[in-house]
Order: sequence, then C-alpha cells, then structure tokens
Amino acid sequence: SLVGRLFIAVASCSCAGLAAALLAPQDALIAVLVAVAVAVNAGLTPSWFFVGLNRHRALVAYETLPIIAVTAVSASLLVLGAPLWVYPILLMGVRLVSVSWLAVLLNRGHGFGAFSVSRAVRMHRAEKGLAASQILASAYASGPVTIVAAISSPAVVARFSSADKMYRP
Repeated sequence: SLVGRLFIAVASCSCAGLAAALLAPQDALIAVLVAVAVAVNAGLTPSWFFVGLNRHRALVAYETLPIIAVTAVSASLLVLGAPLWVYPILLMGVRLVSVSWLAVLLNRGHGFGAFSVSRAVRMHRAEKGLAASQILASAYASGPVTIVAAISSPAVVARFSSADKMYRP
C-alpha cells in the first residue's frame, strides 16, 4: 500500500541520507539530496500498482514520462549553469507530485479519514517481508550514487545520478 511505502520511504531515505553524509562530508548537502532523491524515486514509484493492474499506459504517464521530463529539464539546466541541487530537488518533486496525484485518484470518493499511525504500524508488522524488500530495493537504487558521492566531486555525482536514472530499467 501507499501508506506502507511512505513509512518505509522515511526509513530508507534516512539511511541513504546518513550514508551519503558520512561518505561525502565535504559535499554533504548535495550527496544527501541526491541519495534521498534516488531513494524517494525508487521507493515511491507507482509502478507496483500499475503492473499489478496491467495498466501500461498509466505506468508510462505516472512513471516514465515524468522521469524523462525531469531528467531532460534538469540536465539542460545543469548545462546552462544551474546549481547541482536542481536535479535531486526536481526528481523528488516529480515523484511526490506523481504519487500524490495517484493517491488522490485512488481515494476519490473514499476520503483519507481511514489513515492512522497505529493502523500503519499494524500493517507493517503483518508485511515484514514487503518492508525488507522495499528497504533493499531503495538501498540498491541509491547505493551507486552514494558510492560515487564518496569518491568524486558533486558535479560528477549530479551527472552520474542523471545518467544512472536514464539507463536503469
């Protein structure tokens, strides 16, 4: 569920951000932003929902096109001299808008009143395997960027992150 993914995203992003800050203390802000953006992007992808429903057009609309657009826009802005934080901020922004819009569409007519923290915690206890899988997926998604951040400059991290996102299946 989306609520479950949000809880896992908080843990995954915290771990990714901490690791990035520790591995690249000289450029911690950029490293943390990129690591968290990649973790958010991987953890909150709506692809799980659309693949399950066999709705490929929706997957293109909510997943593929927004990521291609944000990557192209941020790459263009970086070439024109924009600061390095542009890419991770745009990447997080497009994912949060996409998943928020999906949540609104899925809850149309049902409201959001059924959400509670205790219900989400109970749900996580029942779905430990899913949680572990999501944490590992987020670590896989943000790991390469974190490693590059540890051994290179912020400019290289931004370029690598953009290229990594474009070439991943």
